[in-house]
Amino acid sequence: MAYEWDGKPGGQTFAWLVVSTFAEDTGIAVGQDLHSVFPPGITTNEAVIESVAGRSDGLFSIGYDYPEGTVRKQFASLGRVGVEKLAVTVEIPSDGDPTQLADQTAAAWDGEAFAMHAYGAPPQFTLHVARVSESGAVLLPFKQFGQTVNVNYILDGHVTSTNAESGRTYVFDSFSESILNGHLRTGESFTSGPQKIQAVGLPPTSSANMAVVSADSSGAWLGWTQWSETESGKRDAIVQRVDSGGKPSGDAVLFSTEIAKPLGDPSGVWEWAISSQGGTDALVVAATHEGIYSKQITNGIPKDAVVVLDGNGAPELDARDFEIVEAQDERWVFFSEKHQGYVQILRVLKLAEGCVYPAALGAPE
Repeated sequence: MAYEWDGKPGGQTFAWLVVSTFAEDTGIAVGQDLHSVFPPGITTNEAVIESVAGRSDGLFSIGYDYPEGTVRKQFASLGRVGVEKLAVTVEIPSDGDPTQLADQTAAAWDGEAFAMHAYGAPPQFTLHVARVSESGAVLLPFKQFGQTVNVNYILDGHVTSTNAESGRTYVFDSFSESILNGHLRTGESFTSGPQKIQAVGLPPTSSANMAVVSADSSGAWLGWTQWSETESGKRDAIVQRVDSGGKPSGDAVLFSTEIAKPLGDPSGVWEWAISSQGGTDALVVAATHEGIYSKQITNGIPKDAVVVLDGNGAPELDARDFEIVEAQDERWVFFSEKHQGYVQILRVLKLAEGCVYPAALGAPE
């Protein structure tokens, strides 16, 4: 995991890149390295780290940017888990006007190189991809492959997923409309520009928000929420399968954002994530203010929600930044949680049948 930290060495505010590592068997934090990659004087208000990707062998790439005059300088740093120093840092150029690039947004290993993503400065909201090799060579400068609506991270309106087998990346936005862009390893679009996604078999999409996406070798699962057509004041969760070209495939899956109401939790979904398990199956993990729940979709049919974390007794659960990670036939969910005021903690939970975690922090998870 990588993030930025605002330290004050010598009384001067300074932004650091922090890389934390966790034991795969227990989830316990085992290391934390601080890297000075930003020029003196760059604060956390100016430095942006939103782009992190890793390989199973421990190699990782971190994308970040900061302002220098009228340009946001774009970089990627590569390193390896367990090695204190970063291996290489490279500046990533643009094949167009560099002043039109805003922040980097996501990174992924595409099977051959690290794909680094960024969006264009308003009002264009263009989408760009660059590629960096495992040795740190820039294989592709930032190149435009699509365009979207008003990108808004705080509202979870912009998400990206890459499959290493196919090399295809799906970039999904739900900010009023649901819009999909996609690119190949070459940076060329496979969706022929932005494509509006309509849930098959359901009323037209309206007031879409809370986008999620998970790619696999033959397509991707997309998810968003929208106002319910049957219950006034309620929101529905929509999950739609798309094929390798980004076209909807099969009927959409519909369930209420009150995912755990049958379990006694009437609150709606606050944050969620989806993990593809192939053409007809997917796993959804969602948080309300009272708990965290998983919901399996099998053959396109959603099963009953299962409790993952019981928020009973917690003043109000505030879980954010959900990620589902599958490795060695195990599933883990990573999320951050506001704890005791403004303190943010990272929690890592192993998903296992019959295992319910308490809201209170205790033994290693």
